[in-house]
Amino acid sequence: MTRLEALFSADKVIRDQYVALTKRIGQENAVLKTLEEKLADAQGAADRRKVLQAEREDAYRRVFEAIINEQTALAELYNPLLSRLAASSGTLRKLGFYVRRVVDVSQWGAFAEKNLLDQRKAGPLNGRGSLTAHAEIMLKPAWEKGTAAEIQKAMTDWIHAIDNETPLDLVIANAGIGLGQNDAPTLAEITERTFDINVQGVFNTIHPALDRMIPRRRGQIAIMSSVAGFVGMPGAAPYAASKAAVRSYGEGLRGAYYRHNVEINVICPGFVVSRMTDRNRFRMPFLMDTDKAAQKIVHGLERNKPRIAFPWQMYGSIRLLQMMPVWLADRLLRRSPRK
Repeated sequence: MTRLEALFSADKVIRDQYVALTKRIGQENAVLKTLEEKLADAQGAADRRKVLQAEREDAYRRVFEAIINEQTALAELYNPLLSRLAASSGTLRKLGFYVRRVVDVSQWGAFAEKNLLDQRKAGPLNGRGSLTAHAEIMLKPAWEKGTAAEIQKAMTDWIHAIDNETPLDLVIANAGIGLGQNDAPTLAEITERTFDINVQGVFNTIHPALDRMIPRRRGQIAIMSSVAGFVGMPGAAPYAASKAAVRSYGEGLRGAYYRHNVEINVICPGFVVSRMTDRNRFRMPFLMDTDKAAQKIVHGLERNKPRIAFPWQMYGSIRLLQMMPVWLADRLLRRSPRK
């Protein structure tokens, strides 16, 4: 600036104008950089959505392939008995049985209508029994007789059809099971079944929802994790690992899609009174009533909290474990109960 004054005898007004222009250029450069980031993000969004959709559809197909394979295995198991009955004479020849998939759509629909849907809202799912009626037509045939690919397509088509009539405002991915040591013969099977539901089930829910929310730049997705997902639990390693996976995934998606105005929250409850905890035969510290837990979730979603963790005593204890030396936390965790 000193050299400019010497060469051009710049007075105070010109100096002020020069400073203002320099400041304005800096501001415009910052805005331009932000716009370039948004443009790059928008250019990659379509490709990311395609990748996520492909992964979701593949995961959904694998889950139902496992169910169909189980059905086939049972049929093959009973084939020798069927052959013997067919070759018998008299009354035995009249006996017979078969293996088929049975879906209790009424129970599925009743649970969803009671716990997940606001039936006061206008739309295709308004009124008691409407969800069940839709599922009977669009999902049950594929669930009971379709191939894995047909089931996968039916579920995707159904979600999109409902969203076309009444756009999704809030999706809660609550798929989850907690298997004990006696629920399957091997650790490998327990782990596979747990991840199929707790991880792939969450993917199957949130990916088609994201496909619709991102283009219209509106929506909220809540992913059900657990305080068990913050540390490796020796008594429930597959469960804790599955909850750690969806927690990390949800927190990553929140940052990835905030520019698209899609709110993503991760719910990390401790022990809550439910059918899952009813099976536990060990002391559950800070066990919370279902209604109180629901209130905390609703409050956290309304405030768009990144992480909704409760009760505070359990969450605080887990966070304290994370800050301890590894050797000390390891000794304490060895004492944790087993499912």
